[in-house]
Amino acid sequence: MAENNSDNNFYNIFIFDLLIFIFNLLTCIFEFLIFILGLFINMTKGCKKCFQTNVWYYRCNECNAKQFQQDFPNWTSGNEFIDRFIQETQLNVQSNFIVIEWVPYNRFKNIEYHDKGVSGTIYKAI
Repeated sequence: MAENNSDNNFYNIFIFDLLIFIFNLLTCIFEFLIFILGLFINMTKGCKKCFQTNVWYYRCNECNAKQFQQDFPNWTSGNEFIDRFIQETQLNVQSNFIVIEWVPYNRFKNIEYHDKGVSGTIYKAI
């Protein structure tokens, strides 16, 4: 039984690292496209907290990460693995456009059954 638990932990860590890698890769691609767009439109602004220049939407990545970190005690998904994944992606955010955030169930509206997947039931909502 202990061997099975060890395998599950390895699997969870592998999936966690893979998700972070994919998220960071997609973020880099998106940031590159936004950078190219910014060269043509000149939409860059300065951070209102630390005054760093050439950032988007008035907040740099470092100030964004600090803001998320200050909010960590105020939310939980109820699952340590999911909480850690969301927190790690928020602390290592490379974009102000792509952010993972926990949304409590009570903030969703029009919840409807969508499908039954391999690992659970899928719902859609607004």
